[in-house]
Amino acid sequence: MTNQNVSGLLYSQVGYDIGEPKRAIVRGHSINFLTEDAVLRLISNKKNEILFETDFKYWGEIWGSHWWAADFSGFEKPGNYDVNVFDGGKVIFSGEGLQIGERILWNSTWRLAAIDQLERRAVLAKAKIGWYDAGGLWQEVNTHSSTIIGLCDLMSFSGGEMNADDKSRIEKQISNGCAYLAACQDKARELGYGEGPLSHDIIGHEEHILPADTSKAVVAWAKAAKITKDKDQKKEYLRRAELSMKWLLFNAKPINSKYFSRLARGASDEYNIPDEWPTNELIMFCWGAFELTKSGLDFYDTVANFAKQIAGRQVRESEKMDGLWGHFFSFSDRTITEKAWTHNLEGGNFGCEVGATYPFFVLPLIELCREWPDHPDAKIWKNTVANFAYGFFLPTCRRNPFFLLPLGVYGKEGLLWFAGLWHGMNAVYGLAAAMALEFEKFFQDKSFHEIAVGNLQWIAGLNSGVTRESMAPDFAVITSMDIPEGTALPVSMICGVGKRWTGTWLNTRGVICNGFSTGKQFKFDVDPKKENDGPFAFTDEEWIVHPAGWLSGLSRL
Repeated sequence: MTNQNVSGLLYSQVGYDIGEPKRAIVRGHSINFLTEDAVLRLISNKKNEILFETDFKYWGEIWGSHWWAADFSGFEKPGNYDVNVFDGGKVIFSGEGLQIGERILWNSTWRLAAIDQLERRAVLAKAKIGWYDAGGLWQEVNTHSSTIIGLCDLMSFSGGEMNADDKSRIEKQISNGCAYLAACQDKARELGYGEGPLSHDIIGHEEHILPADTSKAVVAWAKAAKITKDKDQKKEYLRRAELSMKWLLFNAKPINSKYFSRLARGASDEYNIPDEWPTNELIMFCWGAFELTKSGLDFYDTVANFAKQIAGRQVRESEKMDGLWGHFFSFSDRTITEKAWTHNLEGGNFGCEVGATYPFFVLPLIELCREWPDHPDAKIWKNTVANFAYGFFLPTCRRNPFFLLPLGVYGKEGLLWFAGLWHGMNAVYGLAAAMALEFEKFFQDKSFHEIAVGNLQWIAGLNSGVTRESMAPDFAVITSMDIPEGTALPVSMICGVGKRWTGTWLNTRGVICNGFSTGKQFKFDVDPKKENDGPFAFTDEEWIVHPAGWLSGLSRL
């Protein structure tokens, strides 16, 4: 664990929406850092007048630091404010640029994340279609599918907020992404892999055929078919998606033995890896088959079969781990549990971890309950969602002061957020917000709303803060900041957006970087243990998967 003798005032660097939760957090190095008299003050930056004051409440200790939270949700006056923490008769922290307004998160970010950065990355795409992907010249097919899904969510949930030109530009990017998926599918066929699968990319990794790539493409094409107004295009998307779905059902085999990251999944060296689909893949299969069935193709029984397998792998209340249940075992042997994020390419190995970026994603089961309420298994689906939402999702997000979704349960080590990551996982927090908002609607329970806002605001700046150590060149390879010794500074991780924001490898406005982790980017150099857990490293590679997750959460908010 790195030195945590740091402190700071943490607040959103993008802003707070009127009508939404508003919190500021203090990070301190000892339990006595703040007294019970400490208050947060919002101050007019023109008249230096205190406009609002509220108490801090001690949250507790985690990640080697102590945390206090102040809720100022009651202050709804739009404006740009100075802020300070007053304790012991003096100001111990001060800041500026705290914004409150109507739909600030939406207005400040959606067009940059959905249109501007993708149009720019399309120009840089080596394949001449699709997008420049991350820090290198790769164009991974799984990232394109995730981006298409994020754009389709944006159109489905917030299309009414856009003008005709914006919609047209988004539709063009969806078409661009789908054209790249088609090129990867065609390349796999040309190489002799048959009809349906997709090459991992077409600029250097054509020979890698990963079922996880193909399953995401099914969902992306099926969702894009609903968005496009072109009948021929719709027909073509569904044709290709059906080919991919049939390949998954009748020809694809699990590739766990090819490459399985024991560290990322919390598996011991002695663990005998089952030759079956991991649960995160069953969820993608179920999702894709369901989207195709809604589009008129007959995968009805296939959907129900996958849903039954998923439900059968859920951790029962009698099997509680660290007091938690409702999450999922990775395999039917009920030994190791699923993690929110296992994506990695350690040593250049292409296996079942590549593109594993959807965190415990039970939203397809919610859709099943809504669309097929009279199905014989509908009660099982609803119970599975409820067990996950209330047995795992809600309590784990409340086990940290930011309401952040964790990485997962690692055996005796218990719940971890950062230790064991290959790099940060900011996409997870956008998708966690999407799940929280769907849970809120599904269960008519506002308890989930603060979870959604907390996960989005983590990216927007209400996070643990960057420190001089976390921005060391071993971690933040390209980005640098001047940070006083012992200080934690809140940062927006959306490049170019917010009062204080972090750069990324290309400094593309609207793109989101990997975010907080524990060790070097692209290295497994920190074991997943509680003693190592915390946001101790800042990883600055930009990646199109992260704004895709942001759009899925933001569009629902």
